[in-house]
Amino acid sequence: MIVPFQEGDDDEKKKGKRKTASGGGPPIERYSSSPQLLRRRSGTGGGGGGGGADTMRGSAGGERSSEEFERRFLRVLDRVHETLERNEARDMENEGREAAREEWRKVAQVTDRLLLVLFSTGSLLAAALLFAFAPL
Repeated sequence: MIVPFQEGDDDEKKKGKRKTASGGGPPIERYSSSPQLLRRRSGTGGGGGGGGADTMRGSAGGERSSEEFERRFLRVLDRVHETLERNEARDMENEGREAAREEWRKVAQVTDRLLLVLFSTGSLLAAALLFAFAPL
């Protein structure tokens, strides 16, 4: 998610900026983060309120939010892992089906050639017998 560039953030002014696609509006940060993450980075905590208690709560909240982030991150990693496992299983299943399909295609091709040879041999033999024993 791209967040509008804020005028008071000197650190972010030093980072790469780019204009919006329409050319108007405030410049935006190249690789920006959510406002919640920006507040966490700047150490202002989650809410409004006073300075001292908010700073202390911000550090405890930082640990809590770090644990929350880790928990969410692990959940996302688990989902990604499950998805990859399902895709691998599906790919293996598709490869097995494709191998069986190719095998049957070869069986059909061999059977087709065998029947062609039998039909051609029978036709030629029948024609030869008809011409050999036909009264003139």
